[in-house]
Amino acid sequence: MSKFLFWLVFCLSVSSFTYAADSKLTLVGTPSIVIDPNCNPAGAGTSRIKVRNEGSHGAAALPLYLSVTDAISKPAGKVTSGTLRTTPVSDADQPTVKKTLTPGEELWIKIDASGFNETGEWEVTLQNENVDVGKIRIVRNEMPFPVSLDVATPDAPELTFIEGQPSSFRLQNDGASDYLFTWEYNIAGHVLHSTDSAASGSTPAAPAELPRNGLTPVTFSIPPDWFGSPFEGLFKDNIQDGRLVVSRVDPSCKSAISTKIFKIKTHLATSSGSGREVWADFWVFWILLLGGLCSLTLNFALPNQMKRLKLKEKLGALGRQISDLSMKLASRLRVVAGLEQRLLMDRLRNLTWTNSDFTSEMDSIERASEQLETRIHLLGQIGSTRFNFEKLRSLNLPPTVIQDLEALFEKVIGIARKSEFVDADSQNAQTILQTIQSQMDTVGKSNTVWVSGLPDRVKNLKAKFDATNGAIGKSKTWKAIQANFGGAEAQLDGTDTAQIAERD
Repeated sequence: MSKFLFWLVFCLSVSSFTYAADSKLTLVGTPSIVIDPNCNPAGAGTSRIKVRNEGSHGAAALPLYLSVTDAISKPAGKVTSGTLRTTPVSDADQPTVKKTLTPGEELWIKIDASGFNETGEWEVTLQNENVDVGKIRIVRNEMPFPVSLDVATPDAPELTFIEGQPSSFRLQNDGASDYLFTWEYNIAGHVLHSTDSAASGSTPAAPAELPRNGLTPVTFSIPPDWFGSPFEGLFKDNIQDGRLVVSRVDPSCKSAISTKIFKIKTHLATSSGSGREVWADFWVFWILLLGGLCSLTLNFALPNQMKRLKLKEKLGALGRQISDLSMKLASRLRVVAGLEQRLLMDRLRNLTWTNSDFTSEMDSIERASEQLETRIHLLGQIGSTRFNFEKLRSLNLPPTVIQDLEALFEKVIGIARKSEFVDADSQNAQTILQTIQSQMDTVGKSNTVWVSGLPDRVKNLKAKFDATNGAIGKSKTWKAIQANFGGAEAQLDGTDTAQIAERD
């Protein structure tokens, strides 16, 4: 008996499982949910779909545990925050508490979608107890807004706004319906809305009407701070990337129904016309003038001024050297050198960098200063040599040597007094000074002409002092001198004469 009951329960269980396995929930038709784009800020939409239990006759009822998967965009990649909620309803669209569905039985299910705020298409899967029932399509179409910007080049629109003057753009409605619209202009972080106080004088007032197949000009005022300083865009247009957003609005809706975005190359000008050209030319003139002055200063005035200062310092140093010249020099030599130095200082002082002959005059003064420097150096050597000569002459230097040295001094002084002083004159003067110094060092013995002429000088002296025929010996003056020596008859022999000649 117990075995019979066991087999009976087993058979009933298998039969129930088989009937349940034959039950299958399917969608009737190809349901979809359409999101109304018109004044629907919540992005909501509702649809009723029908499901049927396709199980075999006599199969067990199918429990209902309905759910939907996440929305998947078509094509994939578009993210949405939309949600869906399923509710079984009766034919009268009232919620029902039905929990099972027998084979062949149908049921309406209401699906509420929300959060689908963007244009696009999505797909969700209805499931029952995690078993796919069918696909449901969700669609939000774009609200038609056939508006365009009326410009010369629609593919690359450009607008020019001038400070202090009304600005405008024109919108073209290519549709067969009238629209109400608002607009927003954005440039480099500056935003102007059609409802802003800065655009309160705009025409027409927001929201404005865009008639079917018509053209609507929009006039407004750009705030001054958009343009920056008066120099911006004076020489070259201040070009910014602007963005015009035109939104279709509905008075019964708080948000825009649809929008159209135009990227516009915007020219911001602080002035225009002849006034701008005159103002630009004015500043260009001064900029070029300042540039020319700077170039002139850097290339001519500054180097010439530095050259002038160096030459002034050099002439000042030459003046101090003239003051330090030896007093043994003839005063005329020191006066001439000092006068030349003062004349050069006057020429340099009177020379300005605006003089057309500045370069040639500066070169002339430099050459003259070099000659003066050479002359002063020579005068210094003459002074030193003259000092040595005066000192040696006091030490019983032979008169004939003194006479020759004085002649050499006259030669070198003559060279030093020349107005045009060349290198050959300097070399000649140096040679004469070396000769003078050499004769002073050897007490005249380095003068071969003087040494070779000594015998002739002795012979001439003897002849001159001869008491009978000599011009000196027979003169009354010589005889008076002899008388002053005690009346003794002074005889001048050859030895005395030689001694006199040697001393001479």
